[in-house]
Amino acid sequence: MRSKLKTFLLVAGFSLFLLAGYSTATSAHSVKSGDIVTVAQSETINETVFLAGQNLQINGTINGDVFCAAETISVNGTVNGDVMCAGMTMTLNGHVNGDMRVAVQTIVQNGEVTGSVTSGSQSYNLNNDGRIGRDLTGAASNVSISGEVGRDVGLGAETANITGTIGRNVQGEIQQLTLSDGSDIAGDITYTSVNELYRPANATVGGEVTRSTPEESPDQRFFGLSLGVVVYGLAAMLITSLVLVLLFPRIFQNVTDTVHGSVAKTLLVGFIASVVVPVGLVLLLFTIAGIPLAMIFGFSWLVAVLLSGPFTAYYVGRRVLSGENRVVLIMLAGSLLALVLYITPIVSPFALLLSYWLGLGMLLRGLVRYAPKPTYVVSETPSKKSAKKSTKK
Repeated sequence: MRSKLKTFLLVAGFSLFLLAGYSTATSAHSVKSGDIVTVAQSETINETVFLAGQNLQINGTINGDVFCAAETISVNGTVNGDVMCAGMTMTLNGHVNGDMRVAVQTIVQNGEVTGSVTSGSQSYNLNNDGRIGRDLTGAASNVSISGEVGRDVGLGAETANITGTIGRNVQGEIQQLTLSDGSDIAGDITYTSVNELYRPANATVGGEVTRSTPEESPDQRFFGLSLGVVVYGLAAMLITSLVLVLLFPRIFQNVTDTVHGSVAKTLLVGFIASVVVPVGLVLLLFTIAGIPLAMIFGFSWLVAVLLSGPFTAYYVGRRVLSGENRVVLIMLAGSLLALVLYITPIVSPFALLLSYWLGLGMLLRGLVRYAPKPTYVVSETPSKKSAKKSTKK
């Protein structure tokens, strides 16, 4: 038990350290929101930027990180920092002098990312003029690489077509991997698929090609095949969070107030509840009289689990945008950061667990603090009231 508790506290502490780092790094920031948000070509912003709207265009220069959420995102200028965005479509024609982590349905990259790209999308296209300085890690239904990747490519995809240049290795789970004329891969190709690699004579592979057959049955879909569902789920989570905070802003404010000064306690409450409550529900199911209660409490627990993500996102948004009063902007910022953490390798499982525990802890502590206390008053019977009246007379 002690070793498990130590592991939990270690993971929680590490993740809180990351969160504190994000909060400190974004203490100086610029916020822009609206239907159409534009950073003009002549404009230079020397700080971290949070952008939210329906249509977003970055045509100028940003000397800092960019956090954005929009239906349509266009980066035509220069970002001297990391880009972390969520939306429907994204086009990169400019330069990102850092890493790019995005969760969008369709990505078209014509410009350069000097660092690495982590992408969760339905379609990803690295066109002829596009370049990635380090690694490309992505999950998508369809991937097309016509440009240049400086180091490794790791994919989970239904189809991947490589026409360009890869500096080192290609690996992943790819249902159909195709090399086109003139493609150049300096290292190895290691992939899992039921299909053979299509490789024309003038496609260069510097290392070995190794294919392994998936353990699952051939008719089961790869992760990349269901990525559209994942993207839809992330978009649905964002929309649901925004609707909830618009309908119940005071509840989100009050519940997230319970965390301040006691993050560790809130995490511990959520962790204990995540273990105890499911066990209690199972025990109720073994008693005939307890089945209806198990169904009622089970439904309530499911609602609490679904709400844990939005409440955690709102709390993160409050930490990042300290002093901001617009609830929609707070939820957008927090949800965007949460989405980026959810699709970031290695960090993703820890982010999901902590979001779950922190959200549950907030809900339970908020319920204890703000729920009306039941009062049990026995009203007087009419005969007693009439007796009192007759006595007064």
